[in-house]
Amino acid sequence: MEALTNLFEEHSLLGILAIIVVASIIVSIVKSLFKMAMTIAVIGLVLVVFFNVNPQQLIDKGKSLTNTGTELIEGDLDPSIITKLTESEFFIKEENGEKIFEIESLGIRYSLNDFFGKLYDERQKEIGELEDMIDE
Repeated sequence: MEALTNLFEEHSLLGILAIIVVASIIVSIVKSLFKMAMTIAVIGLVLVVFFNVNPQQLIDKGKSLTNTGTELIEGDLDPSIITKLTESEFFIKEENGEKIFEIESLGIRYSLNDFFGKLYDERQKEIGELEDMIDE
């Protein structure tokens, strides 16, 4: 450790370079965390708005998942439970050429093709209404 300190003291450019590398790694980690948080927020919003899931039930599932992750990190939980959780609770799979989104514990099973089709239809309806407003 002392040799590393001496190296950075003798070559200040290496110290600056090390700080830049560490800072860029930290920034990329923070960006990844924000992207993940936004994805989770969008999924939660879609579940509440389009699938009529009770928001409190969704929050409780999130707390349960967070507690499971915390216990796993703290070493109090068998890692096989996470495998079971991810396999049984939430997944996107393909059946007969169709993508299926499913959360077994909430009883939600939905075709992503149908979902995106409905979004497209709603978007076209909104565009049609805007065009009608412009024509008037």
